[in-house]
Amino acid sequence: MRTAGFSVPFPTGRHLAIVLGMGLLSPPIGSSHAATSPAAQRAVPPGVVATNLPGVHNAFCIGTNLFSGSSPATDEAFAALARAGVKTVLSVDGARPDVERARRYGLRYVHLPHGYDGIDPATQAQLARAGQELPGPIYVHCHHGLHRSPTAAAVMCLAGGNWTPEQALSSLAFAGTSTNYVGLYQTVREFPATQAARAAAPATPFVDTAKPSGLVEAMVAVDTRWDLLKAVKAAGFKAPPGSPDVQPAHEALMLSEHYREAARLPEVASRPADLRQRLEAADVAARDAERLLRDFARDPQPGIHADLERVFTNLGRQCTECHQRHRDKSSAGPSPGGRP
Repeated sequence: MRTAGFSVPFPTGRHLAIVLGMGLLSPPIGSSHAATSPAAQRAVPPGVVATNLPGVHNAFCIGTNLFSGSSPATDEAFAALARAGVKTVLSVDGARPDVERARRYGLRYVHLPHGYDGIDPATQAQLARAGQELPGPIYVHCHHGLHRSPTAAAVMCLAGGNWTPEQALSSLAFAGTSTNYVGLYQTVREFPATQAARAAAPATPFVDTAKPSGLVEAMVAVDTRWDLLKAVKAAGFKAPPGSPDVQPAHEALMLSEHYREAARLPEVASRPADLRQRLEAADVAARDAERLLRDFARDPQPGIHADLERVFTNLGRQCTECHQRHRDKSSAGPSPGGRP
């Protein structure tokens, strides 16, 4: 079934159509992500075109046999995918896929979650296999469809030999994928250099629901980013001595994403509402830190430095209070990473 007017031939002879998880060429409402320029948005590979799928936001297509967009969350969305001929739904989001609802519409789910800090070679290899082996058309999605799913789709196009890294990068710009997510752009930019690592990755079976990272692992990731940010603060809100590659604002952005993803964990939903509210508040504070760190990098004024001191103090206080209420109790389980 042809679902779009553009064919993208792969070496296997199959054709791919990617409805990328891209958002009306702009970040979602309330996002602090940097916008891309109109010129960058127009510089996309041939065949990239927006499409309409009811119940799904930010739909994009390239060719005829692979689809992706924002997370389908309603019967309307799954029905639209089925009408478009989709056979496989591939989630790169961390949230648990709605496997049962998908099955009611004759759709298979495959879960290959990855983060905002890039796609490791093993997952790249799995995405390449998905494009070659899974029944199509395929629908690729993350949550909003702006950042992770466009990157996953670009990896699939790169693996199929259809795009150069330059074309894949331009597709991310067109998607509205924020350049603040340096790991996602690095994944695409350095794709040729990771060929050996992809080839060495074991071919693991596709599953409909990957094992969730869990709250403890999520908090370990939070602790790692927070430790880096404390070193940034000690260095005057700049890259710490001996770590010139650390980008302070990017670390704050990753901290925010860790909080945001943690708040969406089923484990959090089963705990008191106060935990989710605190994670959401910490996400907002981390976004404030990101914005101020970018401002400070451009113009290191004393007023911005003072605002950063306030925001970092707020983040530290939120961590301490959350630990006291939810982590440092016997019911909360072991503390992440054995930290006090």
